[in-house]
Amino acid sequence: MAKLFGNISSRPLVLAVDDSVENLQVLSAILKDDYQVKVAKNGQKALEIAGNFPHPDLILLDVMMPDMNGYEVCEQLKANSLTQKIPVIFLTALNEVADETMGFKSGGADFISKPINPDIVKARIKTHIALQQERSRTEELLKVLLPENVISDLMEDGVHKPQIQENVSIMFCDLVGFTQISSRLDPEFLIAELNDIYGYFDELCSKYKCSRIKTIGDAYMAATGIHQFDPLHSDKLVKLGLEFIRFLEKRNSSAQQEWKCRIGIHSGSVIAGIIGKTRFIYDIFGHDVNIAARVESNGMEMHVTISTTTKDLLREKYDFISMGTVQLKGAEAMDLFAISPSLTRLEKVRQFAEDQLSNHLPEGLFYHNLDHTIDVFHAADELAFFENLGRDDREILLTAVWFHDLGFLKTMKGHEEISCQLAAEHLPQFHYSQAEIEVVLGLIRATQIPQSPQNKLEEIIADADLDYLGRADFPSIGKRLFEELKIQKVVTSERQWNELQVEFLTAHRYFTATSIEKRMPKKLEHLKQLIQNLSQS
Repeated sequence: MAKLFGNISSRPLVLAVDDSVENLQVLSAILKDDYQVKVAKNGQKALEIAGNFPHPDLILLDVMMPDMNGYEVCEQLKANSLTQKIPVIFLTALNEVADETMGFKSGGADFISKPINPDIVKARIKTHIALQQERSRTEELLKVLLPENVISDLMEDGVHKPQIQENVSIMFCDLVGFTQISSRLDPEFLIAELNDIYGYFDELCSKYKCSRIKTIGDAYMAATGIHQFDPLHSDKLVKLGLEFIRFLEKRNSSAQQEWKCRIGIHSGSVIAGIIGKTRFIYDIFGHDVNIAARVESNGMEMHVTISTTTKDLLREKYDFISMGTVQLKGAEAMDLFAISPSLTRLEKVRQFAEDQLSNHLPEGLFYHNLDHTIDVFHAADELAFFENLGRDDREILLTAVWFHDLGFLKTMKGHEEISCQLAAEHLPQFHYSQAEIEVVLGLIRATQIPQSPQNKLEEIIADADLDYLGRADFPSIGKRLFEELKIQKVVTSERQWNELQVEFLTAHRYFTATSIEKRMPKKLEHLKQLIQNLSQS
């Protein structure tokens, strides 16, 4: 899949747009030895090519074209999140200051005058692709250090204002006995150990959509719910903490140095912002941050310890061990609870499904893969929260989610029944009863198109399976499905694909009150845009 969404060749891809065939031939001849080259004879075709994967690394765009001039094309490119960062160099015989002003105002990066000089073309392209690559590297580095909304504010305004964030969960993880252990270890070995542990912790943060705030020596700090409202912020952070512990337990079985940890989680509000002017970091502060730190310091070794505030948000999703009322240093007395790191049967199902989808899917499944199943899992878990499902119903629902696309391991057509066969075969080993398995099989079948759910659980999984239809990432996810269906020869062109999407979105309906409220308006916007695109093509 990585090859599909990056450039397959190591050579950068240049899109040349000009209504003159002769000019396109000249440009192709100039660039063919150093670059991949695609061409378009009009603005509409250029927008279509630029929007498809792989995206061009740079666009050479003629200004004077019929129907849609270069400035108009550039404005549309910059308005599209998929293409807005592609540098555009205008090709023009115009040389007035007003023309250049209009070009830069529309989002252009540079101008090349006609008639074309091959050396100038090569030099300008080389410079702008190098700048774009350096910009991408800088953005990737910033993403490690800062949240995306902070990066956006800094790039657009040069400043990010501190904010009070409500509905947040904060976690501190501390390595037990670090001072004594580190005093007898070689410094290089110690740093290598911390890099290995914290590097994997960072991967887990990304997996659970948590924010790593910072490390302070042997302490690791993370949070959820900071950048946007997340009803599952406490649950995601607990899952993260449990994964931390399991990683250390597995690592300790073979590593030279054994490490143990304490993890504390508290939920509340924080002040979030940038600290520093030249060597800045993103940090969070406040009373609830201090409470989280005290919960960790009073926690049980190799357990996730939580405050009563966090426990109330989890709504009995876990088995809790009461630690009684504890007087926290510098704060009030508080009831604390520990969560055992032992895997529940649902987590064992998740591990099984992730292994199968990661290692055994056939090639060409750019949509029906592990990423899709994880997406459906998060959507179903959120719907379970808003639709007030009990603990047992939620467990059965999410079990079905992990199995619902496993049929793709063996077939694409009729995969739901294969998924049911796999669920019936494997769920007994995870201690599911026959009655529970029958419910899971019904839920898997409820995802079959056309959907016809018969009860609340089936409505939730049906809506979760197509949750993306009403989200902002609909276009990018749709591209992945388009590429998958092209390989299967279900569709052969983007127009045919858009016609299929219009037909599908028109017939589709959401079933739960939550999805109707939260997803239906955006889905209708996507349908309107698709119809408009078809009328213009």
